[in-house]
This record gives sequence, structure tokens and C-alpha cells, in this order.
Amino acid sequence: MTLSELKEIVEAGQPMRSASQAPWAATLLQALRALLWRAATEGMGGRQFGKESSQLLTQLGHTPFSDEVARLVWANSVGTLSSATQWARTAGNPEAHRLFPYLRWQSVGDCETQDRPGHNHKAMGGYVASIGHPIWSTWWPIAGDESSCYIEAITGGQARRAGWAGDEPLGPWPIDPWTDSKVQPDLGFVGVPRSQRLVKDDEHCLFDLTLLARALGLGGSK
Repeated sequence: MTLSELKEIVEAGQPMRSASQAPWAATLLQALRALLWRAATEGMGGRQFGKESSQLLTQLGHTPFSDEVARLVWANSVGTLSSATQWARTAGNPEAHRLFPYLRWQSVGDCETQDRPGHNHKAMGGYVASIGHPIWSTWWPIAGDESSCYIEAITGGQARRAGWAGDEPLGPWPIDPWTDSKVQPDLGFVGVPRSQRLVKDDEHCLFDLTLLARALGLGGSK
């Protein structure tokens, strides 16, 4: 199964929340969500995920992922849940707003996703804004396939020592030099993977389709 084929299945199932509405996709999506949840919460490595996803897809009558696709889906899924947890502890937590008044975007070493028109992660490197700034509703890890960008929470003491004040202490929302517009994450990775979107059924904790879609680069649009 190719990544595009899997994305088509997720896109078809995304607006249809019950098995009766999407019987052809429901079994596969539920099984994948359960496997991705295990990968994200049990410390499953990429190689083990590849092995188990191959067995799962074969059992359900689908062609297994290639090694590259399995690694990408695994990395995005683990990163998505981790980022959802971080959001809930920082930007989504009113108490954290007092302790960490600022957030800083770091793109150190993110060579795969820099200097691209419209989705220039390098332009965000080192950007600082207040924890309640609207930019964090658009930019939040993971910001694209292969992205290693991350959010750093800045304490009040650090902010005072740096002399920061206001919502944008180092300047406004960065502008993409290719397009002269506000820089955006990759298509499909816009916005916050909120942990509230995790749901539970009778047997498993599962990724909601919204989170699964984001793990596959279908989470939003420019």
C-alpha cells in the first residue's frame, strides 16, 4: 500500500464517523489507529512498527507499506501524539501561561524542510511569541514530513533576563522570502494536534481520525 492510497482511505473515512457509514474503510482505520496508538505510547520502534503494520495489512488483504512509508507514518504518528501532549501542557494549560509566558520555535538541524517556497521552516527558526499568540494555532510540531522542529517553553525569568516584552518581542510573524507572505507549515500540518481529539472505544485507546490524518499530512490546509 502506498502513502497516497492510505491517504485516500483516510480522506474517505474522515467525515464519516461510524462503521455503517464507511464499512469499506472502518476496519482498516480502526486497526491502524490502534497500532499507531501502541507505537506512540509503548515506545515501539520504527522497525517493529514496520513489521506489525505489514502483518496487519496482509491479514486485512492489503499490500504492506514499503519500508520508507512505514517509517514516515511511524515517525509522524509518534511525533503527533507527543506534540498533542506538549500543547495540552503549555499553550492549552492556563496555569502554564503564567509560568511560561513565551514560546520559541526551534528549527535547528531541520535541513529537509528549509528554504522552500510557502513552507519555509527556516524562517521560523528562533521565532518568539507570547504563549497565547495566534501563531501557535497555526505553527505547532510536527510541521511537516521529516520535520525536526520543536517548541521551547520560556520561563518568566528567562524572558526578563532577555528583556522581552509584548506579544512579539523579536518581531512579527515571519515573512517567507519566496512569497512575501506569512510563513506557513507544510500543507496538511497546519494547526494544533489537540490531545482532546483522542477518543476511546470499548477495546482500545485510539487516534481520532483527525490525528491519524495529521500523521499522514492531511491535517489542514494553507
